[in-house]
Amino acid sequence: MIKKIYQTIKKKTMGFLLAGSLLVGSLGQTGCRLSKIELNPTSQTTVKLTEIVADEQKPRARTEFLVNKLPVNSDVYILLENNNNIDFYKLRAQCIPIEDKNFGIGIAAQHVDGTTFPAHNEIGLVMRLKGKPTGDSFVKSDIRYFPTTNVIDTYTFLDTKKVFVDFLGSYNIETGKTMLRQGIDYKFNKKISAGLEAKFSGESSDLEKDYVGIRACIKF
Repeated sequence: MIKKIYQTIKKKTMGFLLAGSLLVGSLGQTGCRLSKIELNPTSQTTVKLTEIVADEQKPRARTEFLVNKLPVNSDVYILLENNNNIDFYKLRAQCIPIEDKNFGIGIAAQHVDGTTFPAHNEIGLVMRLKGKPTGDSFVKSDIRYFPTTNVIDTYTFLDTKKVFVDFLGSYNIETGKTMLRQGIDYKFNKKISAGLEAKFSGESSDLEKDYVGIRACIKF
């Protein structure tokens, strides 16, 4: 499965970045400001390992890879999550070539696979909002819509010197199926943090608790 994930990364990332480059070219005559395209950008890779201990459940392990500062304001995100022999995988590439101050818009494509459902691909639009509420804080929100599956998903975080807060959500327009995950961490230093995480899912009008627990994170 891991080999399959990495083969997909190579294939989809190159195709996605090419599509982003073509999109930039087609938008070159519009009045929108395009992101700066660097010929030799310095990419940045972050690896985040998270362990969640919730109630009487077995610990959940989450591994995340983020490669950003790629051409056409692109990034690649890989998620590997395991919970009691149930695996979940996601590979996403996106680019946001159109920016105007604190607002951006672009395209996103992702491959999703797991133990309990068949693998599938999605492509759609992404809208980004970002800013600095205070001098030592930063907030960013990516909102994506995938028309092939009629799903809206979002990831929002607030990062300060000592506290990190994040929110992950998804909503299926056809079925009403909803997932919400919230977390808050205290940062001991730039690499180690710990805090609380809670996840809820179900029908939008009747969400049920999946877990509430303690999480610990290490970044590389």
